[in-house]
Amino acid sequence: MEKTYNDPIIVTGVPRSGTSMVTGIFDMCGAFGGNTCGATPWNQKGQFENREIIQSIQKPYMKKIGCCPLGQKYLPKPDDVVLDSSIYDQTMEVMVSHGLQPEQIWYFKDCKVALTYQVWLDCFPNATWIIVDRPSEQIVESCLRQPFMSAYSSRVQWHDWVARYRLFLDDLERDAEHVFRVWSPSVVSGDYDTIKTAVEYVGLEWREDAVCDFVEARLFHEN
Repeated sequence: MEKTYNDPIIVTGVPRSGTSMVTGIFDMCGAFGGNTCGATPWNQKGQFENREIIQSIQKPYMKKIGCCPLGQKYLPKPDDVVLDSSIYDQTMEVMVSHGLQPEQIWYFKDCKVALTYQVWLDCFPNATWIIVDRPSEQIVESCLRQPFMSAYSSRVQWHDWVARYRLFLDDLERDAEHVFRVWSPSVVSGDYDTIKTAVEYVGLEWREDAVCDFVEARLFHEN
């Protein structure tokens, strides 16, 4: 009998909006992410990104369609995105090699997926999408603090970039069937209603003690 794998939880949003924190909550509640990146000075609780998927699948695809593989300059135009069904097989090969079991609930997090969401939606039509956001000024402040956010130097440029990212996210919310929008400042303040609903919607157990221990307001505001 052929093995059956679930479509993933896909976490995306404007970079520096709190996607790592939100993905970490799904991880704390039992979702499987494969071999994910650990802590960095800019994400001290962990990035929760599957680096192999990003480096071997997502970034090469973005280069192929002519947009910035970092998701900063040269964002794609609608006509740039070309469906590629091979991404399904490539992604599942990585996840299974990392230990994914049939019927296991799993996640993939990458802000840049927002820019090519049509490809991922085509490959995983039953995915649950988590769109993370926070106030624009907080995102811009974070971009200006981080050395790897190097595309722009002025607040005006970063605000324009945030606005363009949100157009992709709005289109994603319109096109996908299973979407939750998570306002990260609410999570940091202890309002877990939306994220708890999303966790339980995908079939995970809400583990409030683990979540409370994981979410740290100081780190969120410093980064």
